[in-house]
Amino acid sequence: MELLKIYPHDNILIIAPHPDDECIGPGGVLSEFPDQCSIVVLTDGAVGQGHGNSDKCTKRRKNEFILEMKSIGVERYYWLDYPDGMLMNYLNCLDGFNLKQYTKIFVTGENDGHADHTAAYRCAIHALEKQNVKNCEVYQYEIHSPIQKPTHYLDITEYIQRKEELIRFHQSQLEIIPYDEYIRVESIYRAIQNRMPGKMIEVYKKIISFGSLVEENSLVENELQKFKVFYNVLVDWLMEADSEVVQNWCTNNQITEVIIYGYAELGKILEKQLIKCGVKVAYILDQKITQTCSEVFIYKPGNENIRDIPVIVTAIYYYDSIKNELEERGYTKIVSLQSIV
Repeated sequence: MELLKIYPHDNILIIAPHPDDECIGPGGVLSEFPDQCSIVVLTDGAVGQGHGNSDKCTKRRKNEFILEMKSIGVERYYWLDYPDGMLMNYLNCLDGFNLKQYTKIFVTGENDGHADHTAAYRCAIHALEKQNVKNCEVYQYEIHSPIQKPTHYLDITEYIQRKEELIRFHQSQLEIIPYDEYIRVESIYRAIQNRMPGKMIEVYKKIISFGSLVEENSLVENELQKFKVFYNVLVDWLMEADSEVVQNWCTNNQITEVIIYGYAELGKILEKQLIKCGVKVAYILDQKITQTCSEVFIYKPGNENIRDIPVIVTAIYYYDSIKNELEERGYTKIVSLQSIV
């Protein structure tokens, strides 16, 4: 491995899928060279470490991140606010973000063990290729899974305490996994592994050539991420079963009639819940299913007579594109099932 060299003229960008990856991964770079660093956070961080109110989670994590940035004096940070847990669905999210101004870019590894982290890597490569960026060094950093055959290291022995302090701003994430302890052990292990006992290091893998973004398993990973989102929503729903969350949402919003978009598993469960609490389902929209077991009429989008009542989208992974499609066709009240449960 080679020593990672940061020069005074370097303009550094850290790409963080979630607010905390920037310090858990390249926290040594951030601690030692804060004046040269900019950070772009790709998702809203709504999922966090478990299940609960996504809006509260997003707000808390943003506040933690901002406090971290203030503590280290970093003013150049940006939020893209894509849905946490769905980044594989937005692989072009960095295409409009100017990457040509940076000399070094750090991003999560392509095999880091988290779908959003894999997606962040692909987003970066996609944008670098589209913007035809040539004079920039790109490094993968590790969080969940060790980088295989790292090419560079940074000695963070003098900065390990600062890195731990940055991580501790993210208390919402430390409630389950003590990342501050984790990175200390990891940095010691990486140093011993590379015959540097008594030191603490971060390791990176330099991307030698962007090439073309050809990933044979992209579709598979996209499906895995979609089902993970489905699982999270279903668990949230089941955890709230005793509180009648759907009925409460309808009551609080004075809703007596809805349209359901998507009639797979979540759509069928939602229909039963709505009937149970006395809310009428005007009709169901689904791209694939024709009229079947439901007593409510099912239309393919485009064949229905639009009514000005709320549409609950159960195809949550594709919510943004579905919302745009429905708005173009005249629907005005559109909500994701994820935001309800």
